[in-house]
Amino acid sequence: MIANAGFGYLAKIHEMPEQVFDDIFNTNVKGTWYAMQEAAVPMLRQHAGHIIAVSSAAARRGLPLYGVYSMTKAAQLSLVEAMRVELDSTGVYVSSVHPVSTATEFFETASNLSRTRSVGLGRSQTAEVVARKIVRLIAHPKPELWPHSLSRIGLSFATLCPRFTDMAMRKILPKRQPANLP
Repeated sequence: MIANAGFGYLAKIHEMPEQVFDDIFNTNVKGTWYAMQEAAVPMLRQHAGHIIAVSSAAARRGLPLYGVYSMTKAAQLSLVEAMRVELDSTGVYVSSVHPVSTATEFFETASNLSRTRSVGLGRSQTAEVVARKIVRLIAHPKPELWPHSLSRIGLSFATLCPRFTDMAMRKILPKRQPANLP
């Protein structure tokens, strides 16, 4: 089972509309939780299966204007990490996938919903590349998949050096400003 539904909205934390917060939380966190619950029961009965949640590199570092999205991906990751241990030795694997920027409609949709222009961070990967790596994950389960391997190293550095990372994040903030989108 692959839980891949999710969306983002750009807003400062103190400006996030409550209804949008609820919608993002319900889709990104509760949607994953529901899917995990439903998939676990038959998989446990047959002592086999693989539950995969497509999270984000944002699960490991809050992004400016994507704070609520980042929070939901961190919550999603916590669900995966807990379930992975809970189902250890049952024959059911639980994994998370952490893309950085995937060439999908995600950023265009987030920009249109929030009326703030957004693009991904760093080099974008195609959905096909990420999907191929997920297929390999299914064949060879492991706890986490980072489709862009250098991102995991970068996020480890970000954890060790939060001041430096905050400084870098401040530089991308001006590039994400309200726009007159159609």
